[in-house]
Amino acid sequence: MQYGKGGGLESEGEDIELVEMSFSEAKEKLLAGSFHDAKTIMLLQHFFLTT
Repeated sequence: MQYGKGGGLESEGEDIELVEMSFSEAKEKLLAGSFHDAKTIMLLQHFFLTT
């Protein structure tokens, strides 16, 4: 498990950014279409539909 500012292998072109936000802020951003990553969108949709 990684703790820190981000990660990814530069040699593989990865640029991983860790972003912390409240669940309510994540829901607002999801509804506004602010996320562009499919796995993040699906994870949040599943979370908010099942809780």
